[in-house]
Amino acid sequence: MKMTDKEARATQKFLGYSYKKGNVVARKIRGMHVDRAISILEMSPQQAARATLKILRSAMANATENHGMKAEALAVKPAPPNKAPRH
Repeated sequence: MKMTDKEARATQKFLGYSYKKGNVVARKIRGMHVDRAISILEMSPQQAARATLKILRSAMANATENHGMKAEALAVKPAPPNKAPRH
């Protein structure tokens, strides 16, 4: 998937929860401004929310430091978690 000039990305592999649980958390914040998404993730009790918060903060840092975007103008783009590899 090719990124545009208005996108920043952060990824994390091999997290300790199922993709279904991650998808529940991702649906909660899809399309929101980053500040609101962070406040929702901070209040969520799920393990997937803590990991998603870490990834979201990393994407924010990538956007502001590497791409020169303003933090208050950022929004969450839909990014469903993928299934883990099977042995």
